[in-house]
Amino acid sequence: MGLMVGDPNGNFRPQDKVQRQEVAVVGMRLMERLLTHATVKWVVEGEVRLNDVILGVAPSLQGLLEQSNGMTLFESELDVEVKDRRIAKINRFEITRSGQAPTEGQPEFAGNIALEGHDNVIDGTVVISGRYVTLKNMTIRGDLVVEPEFAEGFHMENVEVLGQTIIGDTETETSTAAE
Repeated sequence: MGLMVGDPNGNFRPQDKVQRQEVAVVGMRLMERLLTHATVKWVVEGEVRLNDVILGVAPSLQGLLEQSNGMTLFESELDVEVKDRRIAKINRFEITRSGQAPTEGQPEFAGNIALEGHDNVIDGTVVISGRYVTLKNMTIRGDLVVEPEFAEGFHMENVEVLGQTIIGDTETETSTAAE
């Protein structure tokens, strides 16, 4: 599992006494392994609170997990990989919040909440479990799933999906990009 790696020479000596800092390192490694499925509580520049743990964000995800996306990210469900107390990879991303239907005279997607990707990559699946959601400027290496009851008002701008795209009950097998 990689929680204990031995001394600097790679020797594992189970009979030796354990120092406090060694226990802390094992605890951190264990927390990183266990914190895989979590709920976003808040986002500030460079940090995300998942459940009750504050983590940094790897540079490759900072455009996505940033404060300007906070309203969309709040209460989202993430399956992540953590390395060195930073979110290093997103394996599953479920947006659970909803925007609002546009009022009369507004453009079609004016009431949508938006997730601006800033050309970041989500390695796993993205699930939309909210109405009136817009995804912008990202690549999704996994699947994009928009649950049938939440397909209303869904919109994409400059999004590439390398897996399957399932919107409502319609499935496509090819990569898609929407302008």
